[in-house]
Amino acid sequence: TNSSNQKPQNQTASVEAQKVKAYSMPVNGEILKDFSTKTLQYSATYNDMRIHAAVDIACHEGTLVSAVSDGKVQSIENSAEFGKTVTINHGDGLVIKYCGLKNITAEKDTAVKMGDTIGAVSTVPSECSDQSHLHIEAYENGKSVSILKFLED
Repeated sequence: TNSSNQKPQNQTASVEAQKVKAYSMPVNGEILKDFSTKTLQYSATYNDMRIHAAVDIACHEGTLVSAVSDGKVQSIENSAEFGKTVTINHGDGLVIKYCGLKNITAEKDTAVKMGDTIGAVSTVPSECSDQSHLHIEAYENGKSVSILKFLED
């Protein structure tokens, strides 16, 4: 093989390409409830209309949840509203909260790769009257955004 055809800038190009962030769905399912900070959406649990600054993805309880992108586990918390929540800092100002989990395998302050299992779907207490789903919140530079912005390329 003749490798003298290889030009050095190809190496630079491949390094640049590696910097492009990749994202994958945390679970496969239909969007049950979309992100909205302006339009109120019906809450079956509270029987009222409220803001939904998250995306709910329909899936069966026990479905494995994977990291949307590479990142570092920032915290693992349990709240009355959202149940067990794994928060991952995915870099570039993106922080994602995976809410209503069980059988959590992620550990605080450890790195995760895109597609790594972090836990399984359980119940989101504040949305327990909705069908089984993953409640996922995304924050870009501290501002609440839709995770679909990253997934629908």
